[in-house]
Amino acid sequence: MSTKTGQVQAHACSTVQRVDLIRNDRRLKTWRPNTLDVDLTYVDEHPLKENAYYIRLRQNDGEFAWSTPIWAKAADGESQPAADLPWWNEHETPVQVSSSGAENHTNDLLRYLEVEEDPGLLSELTPAGMLDEVTGRSALFYAYLEPQHEPVSIRWYYEFSIPRIHLDWGWQDFGAKSGRGKINSIRTTGVKSMSDLDPIRVHYVQEFTRLSLWYANKRLQENLGDLEDTVNVRVNLYRNTSLYDGNHHPAAGDENPEWNVIVGKLGEIFDKYGNDSESVETRGLAILWPLMEARIRKLGNEQSGPGDRSHECWNYDYKHEDSLSLHIANVYQPKSPLSDMHVQFAASLIRLLRDSQVRRPEVKVVRCGSWLNSAPRFQMLFPEAWIQSADRRTDMRYTMGHWGQFMDRRGDFHEKNGAFFRRTGEMPYPSSLCRCKIDMVP
Repeated sequence: MSTKTGQVQAHACSTVQRVDLIRNDRRLKTWRPNTLDVDLTYVDEHPLKENAYYIRLRQNDGEFAWSTPIWAKAADGESQPAADLPWWNEHETPVQVSSSGAENHTNDLLRYLEVEEDPGLLSELTPAGMLDEVTGRSALFYAYLEPQHEPVSIRWYYEFSIPRIHLDWGWQDFGAKSGRGKINSIRTTGVKSMSDLDPIRVHYVQEFTRLSLWYANKRLQENLGDLEDTVNVRVNLYRNTSLYDGNHHPAAGDENPEWNVIVGKLGEIFDKYGNDSESVETRGLAILWPLMEARIRKLGNEQSGPGDRSHECWNYDYKHEDSLSLHIANVYQPKSPLSDMHVQFAASLIRLLRDSQVRRPEVKVVRCGSWLNSAPRFQMLFPEAWIQSADRRTDMRYTMGHWGQFMDRRGDFHEKNGAFFRRTGEMPYPSSLCRCKIDMVP
């Protein structure tokens, strides 16, 4: 049988997050280059008799580009595509375990939608079947999102203590459900789409979660720790979910039964797909996203404003009896405290230290454990003794003192630092603990 070879070349305006090769109505291949320039080659080993190839490119700012179709014939090509190829608008092909049963969950779903969502956006809500996936068992429904009349799929995860809902664009059969005309329209109701969420926060959480899952899988493959230690202590997943209350965390031994179930499901993914990072990241994110989306809906981008912290970007505590401990967050978004706002950033640090000398004159030492201690512009704020005291923290922890370097000045995912971490397995800015006497800070 003949093959078809193609090359994809592109120069983007922003980092290319994802490239999909689509043939007719199926997705053949996905790449995640995380570069501005793309140069990819693909060989279609099993072309069809009639082929229309498309490229769909997505940048990290959410913008898309589509190629025009490239038509190609293969006289000895296949008559039908392989059954396991996903549709062009699906992340994964769901596993249908029953053609009926979803109707038993219709009333529960409708009650949820009436209370939690906006009425009037869904029409022709139709039970389609029961699914059993790595994300859990769910009842699948098809509907139309109005007023555009776009087909959508709804998964109702009824096994959670608080049932959860997941909305996807499109149906498995692209809005042409066999026999749909024989199924009565149930009623019109509503559902929130992702369009009402902060797109920067959504992108940051999704890409940060993918990176965290990649690293967790790497640690497990290299036998650097067990599942619970890796997921709870080494990566920052739990704090981006709606289960986190701001105080209790599994790394501190706090138990959460719902989180334990999720950790178990992640363990199944690591065990089954550990050699395929793309599958680990996609399937793991699918499990975590309902909880992460719920947190975004509740708290927005979670970014503090200048008046929300004691001294603009700076907060502090005296948990170490002999020291003042510094904590940093960028309240200047989309500007940076290390460039645009560097003078104001430095001035607010000086005010904090002088206030501490008045409030707690017996405390003579200031300390900070953070990746920022490896950043030259941050080091400029402190004396040479600060830099010389650096105690590099090689034991990876879930805190933002390690993982904060993957958020850029806008609050979005830091593509460059993420790509460096994936390429080298090393943090671009190693976290370290530094200290000096307060009166040494200029």
